[in-house]
Amino acid sequence: MKKLLVLTIGIFTLGQILAQDLSLDEIVTKFLDATGQEKFMKVQTVKMTAKTSQQGSMDFQISILAKQPRKMRQEIEVQGLSIVMVVDGEKGWTINPMTGSNDPQDLPQEAITELMKEGRLEPSVSWDNPLVNWKESGIKIDLVGQEDVDGASAYHLRATYEDGQVVNYFLDSSTFYILKSKSRTLVQGQEMDAEVQCTDFMGIDGIIMPKKITMLFNGQILQVMTIDTIEFNVPVDDSIFEKPVAK
Repeated sequence: MKKLLVLTIGIFTLGQILAQDLSLDEIVTKFLDATGQEKFMKVQTVKMTAKTSQQGSMDFQISILAKQPRKMRQEIEVQGLSIVMVVDGEKGWTINPMTGSNDPQDLPQEAITELMKEGRLEPSVSWDNPLVNWKESGIKIDLVGQEDVDGASAYHLRATYEDGQVVNYFLDSSTFYILKSKSRTLVQGQEMDAEVQCTDFMGIDGIIMPKKITMLFNGQILQVMTIDTIEFNVPVDDSIFEKPVAK
């Protein structure tokens, strides 16, 4: 029994050593292969529906349409009203009837910039995934080491973007999925610690993504989103991203 215990410990330790021997390039390659990023980069459109809860109290239905290269339309149903937000490249607009008006309003440039930065926290289904062509895009990535994430061994990668934002990614050392990410971000003009936790991974057409995404600010859960459906390469007309004329 004692020999068996020693052997078991030895095998576990060897596994840890072998895991630590992976280079940064090898870890990134394994992430890309494990999550089907090459397949996703060929996807032209994404259609998704999900449920989201804010601070554990209010539940909303959300639908998202995205199209290459940087078009996104999001609609949230709140108390029978539909709030629309559209980003098309570096432009954006919104319609929010809860403000008392159904007229479209331009999104400030700083709001679009912050949305882009928030998107970096969960890049698994993103055409701007920093781990794809990171060397060519001017992103600096460092292998910090290995850490425990809720009982799972994870590789800690630190990405520094050209605009100065730093995002820490934690990749499961066995599956190579991103378990969580952490960064500093602005929320209503106030800088906070932002964290995104990814769980309940699922595969669609060979592309792996989290079904449940939990966002925390300063350690407090702000939003939980659970994906209901997701489809790739559905027809999406460019007209849905165009800003309507005010009535």
